Amino acid sequence: MSQSRRIVADIQPGSLPSDPAEFTDVNGTVYFSAASSTTTGSGKKKKTVNHGVELWKTNGTAAGTVLVKDINPGNYSSLVDNMLDASGVLYFNAYDRLNNGMGVWRSDGTEAGTVMLMNTAPGSPTTASYPLWHHNGAVYFIAFASLILQIPGLFGPEGIAPAREFLRQARSSGW
Repeated sequence: MSQSRRIVADIQPGSLPSDPAEFTDVNGTVYFSAASSTTTGSGKKKKTVNHGVELWKTNGTAAGTVLVKDINPGNYSSLVDNMLDASGVLYFNAYDRLNNGMGVWRSDGTEAGTVMLMNTAPGSPTTASYPLWHHNGAVYFIAFASLILQIPGLFGPEGIAPAREFLRQARSSGW
């Protein structure tokens, strides 16, 4: 069976590219990062707002292709990266210059349900993004390239114990 490609929605009208990336399917909804802008009004009241690279989702239709949240408001990119489907929930790294800096985020596909879980570089303006991975019901990430942490309380009361077990398994497998 041959697969065809088609434009679902033009989220960056005009000559500028949207550069979509990081396509991740979570329960039939595809999340991705892309640059976009919106234009309102006409004539002298016409106003274009650039969103930079932000989190989007699509169900495969033009009407169902929407900006989930402008995490880094204005003409700034949130640098959405390392998207991960963990048990039907989207996790990713993103940058928010106004409040937190770079961190691990979670989204249920709504603006209100897209929240930072942890700032991975407190007090630092760093925009470094670190890989996320899912193992045995927990989401893990590397912070400062030296610590491996589990996001507390995501999947139960186990705390850091699952991270210790993961590290033990990883070490024995030669990772």
